[in-house]
Amino acid sequence: MNVAFTLRLAELERIILAAAPLRIDLSNAEVGKRVIDIESVSRVELVAGEGIRIVGAGKITWPVLGLNVPVTLDKASVKLLPHAEATANGALSLRLRILIESADVPMIPEFAEISVIKKVNDALVTSPPILDFDLRKLVNQHAALPDSFEPKTIFSSHLTSLDLAITYTEVHLSAVIGADLEREPVGPFAPPMSSDEDDLLRT
Repeated sequence: MNVAFTLRLAELERIILAAAPLRIDLSNAEVGKRVIDIESVSRVELVAGEGIRIVGAGKITWPVLGLNVPVTLDKASVKLLPHAEATANGALSLRLRILIESADVPMIPEFAEISVIKKVNDALVTSPPILDFDLRKLVNQHAALPDSFEPKTIFSSHLTSLDLAITYTEVHLSAVIGADLEREPVGPFAPPMSSDEDDLLRT
């Protein structure tokens, strides 16, 4: 079966405004402290085929730039880049990356601002995504039907494909979900159910 979820721009804007201020902490032992703070949001836009643009103000802490204390970003524009991806281990993941499009940094000339943003984005591109959720964990389920159903039956669902599309007005996530019924064999020569299957039916 086909399942679709649509998030319109107005709904998305309301969610993002409610989430601010928001901290994205990418720190780890290898790279040190890397923090992006989105402190206020003045505008939310959808960029067709790309992602979500958030315009506002915030701070950044980034050791590779020598910025070991938070530096204010005025009139900053960041872009969230969601995409659906089938990974090498068979996962169907919804992943989210972030890039800085532009920012006004007080007391720093424009050419230096461009250099700072480029260095941060180069690091963000090679870093793990800020969100990496395998939707199979949500969709792939096994459940026993009530005892009133005979013979014993297990319902299972599984995610087979995932697609994400972004327009100027909405984010559209569509998925194809398969479903199966596994029934206990009946008849004099039916093999017994495995202990795992039997335990599942008893829960």
